[in-house]
Amino acid sequence: MKELIVYPTPYLVKQHNKAQLEGKKGVTGEYPVTYDIFVQNCIKEFIVSKKFLGDFKKNLLLNRIFRKLKKQNKLEYFDTPRQGYIYRIGEVIGELKQQDIDAGTFESIRNEKPYQKDLYLIYRTYQDFLIRNRLYDQEDRYILCKENILKSEYIAHRDVVHFREFYELSPIQQKILGALGDKAKTSNSNLASKMKEIKVIKAQNRRTEIMNLVQVILEDLRGGLLPEEICIVLRNPDAYGHLLHEIFEERGIPLRLDKQVTLVQNPFIKALLRFFQGELTDYFLEELPEESSKSYTMAEWTANLENFLINQGYPERFCGIHDNEIHLLKRDLEAFESLKGLLSELKDMDRFISEGTAAFEDFATLLEFYLQTRAYNYSQLKDGIWVLPPAMLRGLKFDKIYVPGMVEGEFPRDFRPDWLLKDWERTAFNKSGYNFDTLDILLE
Repeated sequence: MKELIVYPTPYLVKQHNKAQLEGKKGVTGEYPVTYDIFVQNCIKEFIVSKKFLGDFKKNLLLNRIFRKLKKQNKLEYFDTPRQGYIYRIGEVIGELKQQDIDAGTFESIRNEKPYQKDLYLIYRTYQDFLIRNRLYDQEDRYILCKENILKSEYIAHRDVVHFREFYELSPIQQKILGALGDKAKTSNSNLASKMKEIKVIKAQNRRTEIMNLVQVILEDLRGGLLPEEICIVLRNPDAYGHLLHEIFEERGIPLRLDKQVTLVQNPFIKALLRFFQGELTDYFLEELPEESSKSYTMAEWTANLENFLINQGYPERFCGIHDNEIHLLKRDLEAFESLKGLLSELKDMDRFISEGTAAFEDFATLLEFYLQTRAYNYSQLKDGIWVLPPAMLRGLKFDKIYVPGMVEGEFPRDFRPDWLLKDWERTAFNKSGYNFDTLDILLE
């Protein structure tokens, strides 16, 4: 029987493969896949003529749609295209698609509140744009999977597709399983706790907390535990990530945790932004070129910046600046590649929906904003102690788990009512057969 196993997270795939290898010279059977890889494999033959729209481009597009609708006086509730609004609207549109609610369906179930009328109009305009330009976003992949799964070559020669450790299935996932019919199988492990002991350790501050954690984990490792048998659960990686890296590296304890920071924190990017203001540094020794006094489209500005960086000798120039210090070279090269990706996405979106020309100051301001929202990795993920958010823990097994930051309002997280799809509205939708997160569900 040809069985394909599908897990919701990559961590469950790794744990499955490790269990298969224990005490064996090789692995029999087919490797399991994550749900996202499963979906991608199911739709790859149906998206040849389409282009994928990632979350960054999605928010760029929603921002421009928002401003265009506002200029046409079609929005009643939203006034200013604040990035927080745009980001949340994008999240809610994604949530609607996960429930298999298209723009037409949302119009039939929404109420007459101005914010829901605006949300519907933005959603419809956004989806019409995607269809017209043969684009698809993250959540469209699941809808395409539902519609085409039985025609997929990836599924054709499978007898069983086994979905393991999903526990809760979204409506679109349920419809994908429904389309698979008798081929679909689901199973979940018992999540009953097998804890033998729980200790609570108080600390005056985060640094002291992590110092205590290091001492306890060192005792674990000396006692024979392997790093991969230990997990650190982080609700707030921004508050603890740098401390974990710093203190664990000092003690030589390996972590499975990327070093990730926003681009504006990188010295090369900081120097670029200062250069835009006329300040010279080791990275940029010349004055701004003449083009900075002209107006161009966003695509032209990004192309000009790319050509300027090439003419300045980047990325090879980093070798001379850092005198071949490998860790500094790696840091700036990662940031440079991330900047190139950002500029490429800005150019792509300008081809789809151009807003005319802009002065250099406007381009520089917009670029700085996007640099603040873009993160990059500057360390290679390696084997070691697992560091995971709570949502990634389902179905995993560890000998010891440590949870820093168990402070009221931080972990568990405070519930903040959603201003765009309020709790009572979510409850009303659920009575019609949907499965939106509500306060009761989150508390459970």
